[in-house]
Amino acid sequence: MGIGQMPWFLTKVFTGMYSGYFVANHIPMADSGMPLKTESMWLIYAFIAMVSPVVLIIAKGWMSKGMKQKSA
Repeated sequence: MGIGQMPWFLTKVFTGMYSGYFVANHIPMADSGMPLKTESMWLIYAFIAMVSPVVLIIAKGWMSKGMKQKSA
């Protein structure tokens, strides 16, 4: 059961890392007096959201290689 949850765990770790990076680098601190300009951050998130399904569809054959069992 633990091995089956590994992809979910890795996804959560990577998402946490890059979301923290974006918040730290694209949103100024509240007391800085700078206006919030988060457009570039949301543009990158939109790009990730659009590219992810395409990459998964392209990688479907590679990911499912060896999953098919031959009938005896």
